[in-house]
Amino acid sequence: HYFHPPAAEQWNDYEKAIFAVGSILAKYDSDQRFPVWGFGAKYNNVVRHCFQCGPEVEVEGVQGIMDAYRGVFRTPLTMSYPTKFTEVISMAANYARHEQDVAHEEGKLSYTILLILTAGNVENVQETKDQLF
Repeated sequence: HYFHPPAAEQWNDYEKAIFAVGSILAKYDSDQRFPVWGFGAKYNNVVRHCFQCGPEVEVEGVQGIMDAYRGVFRTPLTMSYPTKFTEVISMAANYARHEQDVAHEEGKLSYTILLILTAGNVENVQETKDQLF
C-alpha cells in the first residue's frame, strides 16, 4: 500500500477503487453508514485475518471509508501474509444477518455487499469457497 506524498494529491490504486465503487454503492444506502474491516495485518507479531478499521464499528459516507482505510497505516499494524478471507467473510455474514433481523423487525428490507480489495493470492481457496456457500 503505497501512499503518495500529500502534496502530490494522488491516490493509490486501493483508494481509487474504494472511492469509485463506494461512490456508486453509497447512492443506494439510506443511512450512509458502513462497516470497514481489514485483513492480513500483523500486530504484536500476531497476524490478524479480520480487524475493524477505525475506532467506530461503522463510518459515515465514502469519506469515512477512505479515512478508515488510511487510518490503518497510522497504527502499529503492518500488512502481512498469508491472505485469508474466511474470517472477514464470516464477520460480514454475521453483520448482514444482524442487519436483516433489525430490518425485518421494522418491516423493512436490508441488503449487504462485501467488497474485498487485495493484491495478494488467497491462501485458503477451498475454505474461502466453503465460507461463501
